[in-house]
Amino acid sequence: MHKTVEVDKVATLDNALQGQNKELSDILQKAFIDNLERTR
Repeated sequence: MHKTVEVDKVATLDNALQGQNKELSDILQKAFIDNLERTR
C-alpha cells in the first residue's frame, strides 16, 4: 500500500515537471522566433 503512494507521488511530480518543461520550451521557442524576426 505504502509503495503505491510513493509511486503516485513520483508520477505526479513527473507530470508536473513535464508540464512546466512544455511551457518553458514554448516560451523559449517564442523568444527565439521573436529574436530571428528582429535580427532579420
